[in-house]
Amino acid sequence: YRTGTFISKKNQCKHNYRSSFEYAYLNKIENDDNVLKYISEPFSIPYIDSDGILKNYIPDLLVLYKDGSVNILEIKPKAMTKAENVRKKAMHTRKWLSKNYPDVKYKFITEKDIFDSNKDYKNILKEL
Repeated sequence: YRTGTFISKKNQCKHNYRSSFEYAYLNKIENDDNVLKYISEPFSIPYIDSDGILKNYIPDLLVLYKDGSVNILEIKPKAMTKAENVRKKAMHTRKWLSKNYPDVKYKFITEKDIFDSNKDYKNILKEL
C-alpha cells in the first residue's frame, strides 16, 4: 500500500490517502467538473464485525456533485469487496444512511472505476 498526502486545489486542503487506488481516485475527482467538493474520511459509522464486536467504520470519501447529489465512497480492489467485514461495513452504512440521510448513496469504487488499463495503474505507481 502506498500512503501519503494529496493536495487538493478544488478543496484547498490536504487529504491523506492510504492506497494507490485512493490516490488515483483523488486525482480523478479533482479533475472532474461534476464534483463540487469532497471530504476524505468524513465521519464514523458503528458496525458489528464478523466476530460480533462493535467497531467504527470510516468511509474513504464523501463527494458532493454539481447536481446536488451526495455519495459516500469506499475505494477498494474489487476482490476485497467480497470480504465479510467489508460487506458488513457496507450493510451497516447503507442502513445508517437510509435512517439519517436517505438521499445519500453508498458505493464501492474499484479498479474498473479508476483505471482504463493496467498501464494507467502502472503509471500511478511510478508517480508515487
